[in-house]
Amino acid sequence: MKKIISIAVLAGLLSTPVAQATDTVDIVIATQLLSKYVGNAGAVFHAGAVQQTEITATLKSGIYFDIWHSMAWRDHSSQNEDGEETMDYGNEIDWTIGWSGDLGESGFTIDAGVSYFDCANLWQTEFDTINPYVTIGYSTELTAEQKLSTSVKVELPVVVGENFAGNHGTYITAGVEHTWQASEKLSLSHGPSLIIDDNPYEMDKGLIGRYQVSADYALTEKVSLNATVSASSPLTSMSDRETEIVSGVGLKISF
Repeated sequence: MKKIISIAVLAGLLSTPVAQATDTVDIVIATQLLSKYVGNAGAVFHAGAVQQTEITATLKSGIYFDIWHSMAWRDHSSQNEDGEETMDYGNEIDWTIGWSGDLGESGFTIDAGVSYFDCANLWQTEFDTINPYVTIGYSTELTAEQKLSTSVKVELPVVVGENFAGNHGTYITAGVEHTWQASEKLSLSHGPSLIIDDNPYEMDKGLIGRYQVSADYALTEKVSLNATVSASSPLTSMSDRETEIVSGVGLKISF
């Protein structure tokens, strides 16, 4: 209940007329219903439906604050052949502060920050992780309606929870995305990414491939609907990963 209240309170404060009247902060609230929770590195955190909601407040300076919340609709934990509990971490809150902006006149962009992953049992520290990250991106206008974006993201997670405390790792994600403004209201995007997974959680390490297709439809200038389908699969031998397909629909509101 605390996790729901905290997000509701923050959303209320950030969307007040006072906050909007200052014209110094952009606020985006987005929520998605997904068929399952699969992490960027292909690990299944929850095998059933999850509701994932994100609130981002960005100052004109480029500094941003973000809260991301995953809520499992039901418990899908079970035991494997050895009688051990399988992973079922559908409930999670990630707290992030960062900065994004242009790298001079080079055409490159940078997004850097640090996240705190409140994992597994919320408000406890079993698997909690501090995750510094930096992303370098570059976009090219192909036509008036089409854009090609490339990016490389490096994450350096350190586990601060009781399980695997002190373990650290590295994730490197390289991706390409093609975006097409098909009409005034409809935008389509798709693209592949490769993830080098050197995780700190004593899971298998290796290379994962991922492909995502999404569509956004603007209901108004500030409100849009979206649909996504993504597939991820290990490209090297990883006993705890297999091909996963995730679909979802969502809503985004900008202030």
